Amino acid sequence: MILILSSKTDEITTSVQEWLNYFGVESKVVYLNDELQFNYANNGDLFLLHNGNEIKFSEISGFWHRTAFHTFEGSYKHKTAFIQSIGNNALVKTVNRWLEVEERKLFKLMSVFASKLNHLSTPANYDINRVEVLISAKDLGLKVPDWIISTNKSYLEEFYLKNKAIITKPIGWNVFFNIENNTYILYTKEIKKDMLEAIPDVFPPSFFQKLINKKLEIRIFFLIDRFYCMAYYPLTQNVNVDLRLESGSLNVREIPFILPVNIRKKLVKLLDVFKLKTASIDMIYGDDNEYYFLEINPTGQFSYLNNKCNYHLDEKIAKFLNA
Repeated sequence: MILILSSKTDEITTSVQEWLNYFGVESKVVYLNDELQFNYANNGDLFLLHNGNEIKFSEISGFWHRTAFHTFEGSYKHKTAFIQSIGNNALVKTVNRWLEVEERKLFKLMSVFASKLNHLSTPANYDINRVEVLISAKDLGLKVPDWIISTNKSYLEEFYLKNKAIITKPIGWNVFFNIENNTYILYTKEIKKDMLEAIPDVFPPSFFQKLINKKLEIRIFFLIDRFYCMAYYPLTQNVNVDLRLESGSLNVREIPFILPVNIRKKLVKLLDVFKLKTASIDMIYGDDNEYYFLEINPTGQFSYLNNKCNYHLDEKIAKFLNA
């Protein structure tokens, strides 16, 4: 059986399951809101109770941690009931924080078992540090736009004056969340002079980076030993800094792309540092004819790239998991 962890139903996960079914292989997807219980005995086997059904790791042949931050919200009702029984608000906060630590430790225990299987990714390597990746990329010879992390406006103003144009994005991942039926998405945003003036003297830790004038923005999906790339080619000057906002518009062309050999070699070394068999990678080809590395997302979305460039990644993933 193939076990897949996914935050929600999506096109790629569904299609991979269909391919596995075509190959005659049983598969099961555990979603974010599914109820899940962990059980482990020192006889060497971990098994999960998934919506009341038992899944033994000893019976799993392939494993894929499809999307990040899989916290199993469906299991929270047990924790919530326990916390509510405490009654003391101050104690509740402390207990809740430590239960979250316990859950994450237990969840990462799955990596020990998953790493022994035929796997694409595990809970151990999905939450890599963006800043650590940038440092490693530069050490390996990839060009990285200048960046800072700051809480101080005067330091930020110096960075702005030095680079003329800068952007900000999360130190973590570009996530989305829902509050009161509204969806909020964290995108890359240019910091212009009027915005800079409105920023307070001290603010929460924030990431800022030099804005690179680009000829192309390159979306890359790495699978085992190959890079599958799509280039966003701006057709006008009036496009968003974050080209995800331009997907499907007439302002950009979206075409298959081949990275130079020397860039591929450096990216392979970088992926190896973080023990990644698969990941989404963002790069820019600047108007100075240089390639700039931006980031790695170990569980990034790639459906759009797959469909636009006809890469058949769903079939390739299913074949790997069934190998």
